[in-house]
Amino acid sequence: MFKNLIRFSLLLIILLLLLTCGLVIKLYRETNTIYVTPSNYASILEDAHENIDKYLNKKIIVTGYVYIQEDFSENRFVIAQNIYLDYVPSSEPFIVGFLCENASNYNLIPNQTIRIIGKIQRGVYNNLEYPIVKVTQITPL
Repeated sequence: MFKNLIRFSLLLIILLLLLTCGLVIKLYRETNTIYVTPSNYASILEDAHENIDKYLNKKIIVTGYVYIQEDFSENRFVIAQNIYLDYVPSSEPFIVGFLCENASNYNLIPNQTIRIIGKIQRGVYNNLEYPIVKVTQITPL
């Protein structure tokens, strides 16, 4: 009976350790993932541009619409949002967003609302350094 109690205790300890490891891994993954929402979009975008090293290689999940400029290469686009700035007396919104490189086989349609998942990398556009999202998944909404 004593041996069974020891075996049960060891099994219980092993299960608790596995559960703890699973929670630690889950927390690491969650803190290493940036969830961009309409309420935090502008602040995360600004911070990523000002502190690019803080965001490098982090997973990012963003919803917005596809914005493509004429000078973009074929696989580049912006996952955009329209932002109204309080300190600019205008009724026109500003188009802001994360520059993206499409690594998926998804055919982009301008102005289509999508959700992307990718990793933030360092990139160059017009001879300036930018955070660029290397998109691995695109979901139309």
